[in-house]
Amino acid sequence: MRDLYQMNDIERLSAGNDAHRRWIDAYTFIVAEEGKGELRIDGLRMLVDSGTVLFCNPGRMIEYRTAPGSGLLLDLIAFRIFTSRDQEERPAGQAAYEERRSPWLPDGKLYPESPYRIGMLVKELRALRSNNAGDEPFREEMLLYELLHLLTPGRHADSEPDIRPSRKGIELAIDYMHKHYREEISRDMLAHMTGFHPRFFSMLFKRETGHSFSDYLARIRIDRAKEQLLLTGESLNDIARNVGYADGFYLSRKFNDF
Repeated sequence: MRDLYQMNDIERLSAGNDAHRRWIDAYTFIVAEEGKGELRIDGLRMLVDSGTVLFCNPGRMIEYRTAPGSGLLLDLIAFRIFTSRDQEERPAGQAAYEERRSPWLPDGKLYPESPYRIGMLVKELRALRSNNAGDEPFREEMLLYELLHLLTPGRHADSEPDIRPSRKGIELAIDYMHKHYREEISRDMLAHMTGFHPRFFSMLFKRETGHSFSDYLARIRIDRAKEQLLLTGESLNDIARNVGYADGFYLSRKFNDF
């Protein structure tokens, strides 16, 4: 069984002298950025200060407050876990990954060896979110994986296979693109064909190839169009249709992109 991890949200909480309560609905790392205080996870009491890291499973209530004369800032990094299922175990037509909700680690404190690097990763994740992380989903996922590696080293001793579970699936998608570039091809169609959530498919495709799905498909079509321009006497419109584009005008615009 192999897991995939997806960033869900990052949020900053500040605590006063009164107790604050918060329902946790995703796997969550809690990092104390500054100050001192107390935090409870479903009643389990822990003292926290700057640099303390905790883990909380979904379906938990946390309660937190600052220590007298101090201020407490907490960063909550929430993420989702998708667990693979063997092909023979899943019904036909269902995706290869299903979301996990059961406990993953014990609730409570973690004791990482690189607190400074963890603090830097949290700051970068927060900056990405505040500056439209949607423009850099791949960067966000890679920061999450590094954070997971630092905070849960026992579960990621073989981190490369966990992060790269689908080379065979990506190779299948690439082979399909080379054989069917004349047809309409969408990311969602290839994701379904290879058994991945579309966002995970995009992330893994770029990791394996260095290109986004759309750029890779465009390169295939442009290369085939160049061959036909050199070897045939067909019009630009005909060549465009031969490689999967609507007309020669659109094809010429794509030539300028590459």
